[in-house]
Amino acid sequence: MSTKRVLGFASLLLVLSLLSFLPVVFAVEPFGATVTVTNISRSPVDVADSELAFAGNVTEMTVLGYSVTQSWQGYFGNISGTVQLADGSDFVMYNWSSATPRGEIYASTNSSIQWLNVQ
Repeated sequence: MSTKRVLGFASLLLVLSLLSFLPVVFAVEPFGATVTVTNISRSPVDVADSELAFAGNVTEMTVLGYSVTQSWQGYFGNISGTVQLADGSDFVMYNWSSATPRGEIYASTNSSIQWLNVQ
């Protein structure tokens, strides 16, 4: 073998061995979630204050008010689960129950979101 070929092969082996130390990350869409609703509530309606007014007076006021949104819904709580290796009949070969998956929950009224594109 020529020296160039040996150096090329050694360089290739070095690059491949360095790449083996990099973490491999795959985006997987979770499935089979069970949702348990424990409480649904809405902000209470506060009674407005009033101030007496007298003819001829000038009154400086600061008004602070809140309004409940008519469009948004908020969710909060805990997420738990496991990563598993299972077949099409849901027979589990192995699960990584000691793993602690974590992430975010996204919800939308749009049924055509490409979830794998969410970053």
